[in-house]
Amino acid sequence: MADLFSPEISHVIGGMEGKSIVIYGPNRAGKTYNTSLAPKPLFLSFEKGLNAIEGVAHFYIDKWGTFTNLVQQLTSPATIAKAKERYSTIIIDTIQGITDLADDYICDVFGIGSIAAGNRGFGNWKEYEKEMLKPIKKLCSAGYTVVFLAHEVERKLKNEVGEEFNQLYPKSGDLKRCSAIICDFCDIIAYAQTQNSADGNEILSTLHLKGTQAFYAGSRFRKIVSVIPEWNWDKLVKAIDDAIKLEEQATGVKATTFQKKKEEEAKQQVAVEKDENKNIETLVAELGEMLAAMNQAEGNVETFNKMKEACNAQNFKAKAVNENSSPEEKARLQYFYDQLVDKGYYEKAGLGKKQEESK
Repeated sequence: MADLFSPEISHVIGGMEGKSIVIYGPNRAGKTYNTSLAPKPLFLSFEKGLNAIEGVAHFYIDKWGTFTNLVQQLTSPATIAKAKERYSTIIIDTIQGITDLADDYICDVFGIGSIAAGNRGFGNWKEYEKEMLKPIKKLCSAGYTVVFLAHEVERKLKNEVGEEFNQLYPKSGDLKRCSAIICDFCDIIAYAQTQNSADGNEILSTLHLKGTQAFYAGSRFRKIVSVIPEWNWDKLVKAIDDAIKLEEQATGVKATTFQKKKEEEAKQQVAVEKDENKNIETLVAELGEMLAAMNQAEGNVETFNKMKEACNAQNFKAKAVNENSSPEEKARLQYFYDQLVDKGYYEKAGLGKKQEESK
């Protein structure tokens, strides 16, 4: 059980480990080339955009199962150490490809022509979002730098007075259920804008890290620069590092590393699990006392039996629940405990008084 007075404390993480970034824009904006210069890159390519770049490790993906299998190899405890020896930057090219293959997969699983047609016309949208996000979450929490590339598309929005305007946005087959979810998940959304010199020749593109009405962009790093002229990978890394240093100066708190954050989270999880195991025993004991109070007040525990019937849990035995029980059994224990508390049996059993006396 979580302790209100012992919360986890957030820390800014230095370096590029664990960072997730969306870079989108028109063709020939340098998205693929610049990210190919990142340390130890691996492209998970849903389209063939590497034809003009030599020597880049990549997999061309045309099936959803291929994508999820590769993510599993990149994140599994059995293979992640070996994978990180070879790769540190994972580039997904493009977001559109994720949308299309996840869509095809769900349609195949449910035997439907389109996701909207499934679930008796209500759509299999929940299944789609869950399936799409599962490998993305695993990949983005494994300590790699993960970059999502995307083309641009216009979306219609309204300003504060209701006037419509067009804004450039990362393209996918479903802006709401794919592009928006991935953008919300990432630390940086950057727009790569092609530029022409005064004589009309194309020069390296500008990378925008803060949005305008014309295009969507943004960052979790409050002090990051708005624009990187003639951007490349090293300039993007420097912009992130500089923003973190400015945050350190402003707050007086030193940034941590991804590895230290993971170690701290693991310690917190162990502490939580120990606390939960201890509290399972307490819940079982106190539920027993509340049932005794019910029996004394009503002459039986029929009210409790009806609760179990309503949940199709007639065979539930509170005393059988322990730290090795399934999550479902633990959830049932907590549910029935809360129900009895709501019905006043916590006080009728004198448990509130006992808690006060123990302080």
